Amino acid sequence: MFTTAAPGAAISWHAEPVHHNPVPGRNVHSGISARTRCQHVQASACRGAAVTARGDAVGLHRFGLILDRPPDRSQAASVVATHPDLYVHPHHRQVTVRRRSSTLGAVVVSAIDDLEAVDLHPVRVCADDWVTLADIGDRIGRSREMVRQWSTGQQGPGGFPPPVNPGRDTKFYSWTEVALWLRAHLDLYLPRPDGVLVVANLLLQAKNLAPLVRDKQTLTGLLTPYQPATPVQPRAREGLTTR
Repeated sequence: MFTTAAPGAAISWHAEPVHHNPVPGRNVHSGISARTRCQHVQASACRGAAVTARGDAVGLHRFGLILDRPPDRSQAASVVATHPDLYVHPHHRQVTVRRRSSTLGAVVVSAIDDLEAVDLHPVRVCADDWVTLADIGDRIGRSREMVRQWSTGQQGPGGFPPPVNPGRDTKFYSWTEVALWLRAHLDLYLPRPDGVLVVANLLLQAKNLAPLVRDKQTLTGLLTPYQPATPVQPRAREGLTTR
């Protein structure tokens, strides 16, 4: 089910499992393949696509930003007057963006620029990417216990993405990483995540925290895909031939 909250609140989505008329003593999902269940989930998601963070066919994109401090009334009024597609409320840190553009990335960058121009500084992009094992089960129509067994390697092919906060009682996982794993290893019919908001959030945090780092140039190498070095062929010694 896709949900959109009141102005200033988080916009998020989750896919509900499809429940069929249960037979007493029988699991509601018995006899239904994982692919079939996920097709139902995706169909439900498509019906609510108008409020997804990716945007609809005409280029309307919706997502949230978190400010470093709540705006005062004058700041909120200034933003609303000049940018009516930015929903800013006095004394609330969350900004809801509803803006049309050809790409989601362009909307993220322009919305942040517009807020910074009036001395409001976003520190988070709401990517709705952190999920618990129960959240994952809800999105794909499986039990939390089954997902837990995938995460520990007791079931499934192994290689389940690690938690983003290891060592904690309640663990969170990246839905983007989990969705890619489910598609690749369990053949579940899930939309391929594009990761725009996830990457935008990481880059925004990196920009805000960069002043704390002395050797920033070295760290930028992490943005370059790894390329193994080309092995150097030994040169033949003068007067000798190689076979």
